[in-house]
Amino acid sequence: MSATLRWAPHEQFFQNKAARVNVINKYPIITLQYTRGIKGLYGGQFNSDALHLNVYKRCYVAPFGFTDVYLDAGYLGGTLPFPLLVIHPGNPSYFYSLRAFNMMNVGEFVSDHYASLNADHFFNGFF
Repeated sequence: MSATLRWAPHEQFFQNKAARVNVINKYPIITLQYTRGIKGLYGGQFNSDALHLNVYKRCYVAPFGFTDVYLDAGYLGGTLPFPLLVIHPGNPSYFYSLRAFNMMNVGEFVSDHYASLNADHFFNGFF
């Protein structure tokens, strides 16, 4: 059982036949998701609560370009076995991945509560 709240003021989209792309503006996009696992419901074996918060904001720093800031946090309550914990995204390849931990292998680290902050700055040709 799950519920999601999303707040994205003045959100606009560019859409064609193949895709729908979000037009980024100066307002934050906040998503809060709550999931409840109930023992015995649809064959579930564990009671659990999961809370996930995601915040995205583009900050304009004229004339130096802009910064995209991602905050990702979560909490997993209840007694769960190892495979049902949060598996953090790793990247063992030679290529950079924007939202993964690039020096960590996939499945190397799991947790029941976490917070991560990612900031990417684009200079827009300043240099």
